[in-house]
Amino acid sequence: MKGFVNALLILVGLVIAGVLVGLFSNSKPSPAPLPSPTTTTTPTPPPPTPTQEDPNACGLHVQSVAVNSTVTSPITISGYTIAGPCWPSFEGQAGTVGLIDANSNALSQNIPVALIGDWMTTSPVNFNLTLNFTDPNPSSLDSGFLQFGNAEGPDGSQPKVFKIPVKF
Repeated sequence: MKGFVNALLILVGLVIAGVLVGLFSNSKPSPAPLPSPTTTTTPTPPPPTPTQEDPNACGLHVQSVAVNSTVTSPITISGYTIAGPCWPSFEGQAGTVGLIDANSNALSQNIPVALIGDWMTTSPVNFNLTLNFTDPNPSSLDSGFLQFGNAEGPDGSQPKVFKIPVKF
């Protein structure tokens, strides 16, 4: 009988130990089921592109030079930027601007678009600059582009280019 009692005590001890281990173990919940092969996801749309029509869109807004306007040297360029992923500013500069003809020949040096005031804000920040350029040969080309460029942002965003068609 003594052997039966010992076996019973061992069995009860193992059951209690198993229950305690089950209560205090770090069990992880079962993983969520994988979506069925017919499930599709909609990609996130890209951020809005800066336009001159929407004054509240993030990006670069040029106010002093209209699309297809006639320009002469020097050009006064003014406008504002609104912070966002579509035209990031860095160290008080919103990129560069230069003038190119219709064949992509540079008619000016690219100059910085320096921001006026506190550029580390989500509010509009103004810029005002003067761009000197060499008049193209009038018999060859009569149009070109103000080309704004923004290098890769500190967050690794892609370089941006914004062109305004102009006439000479």
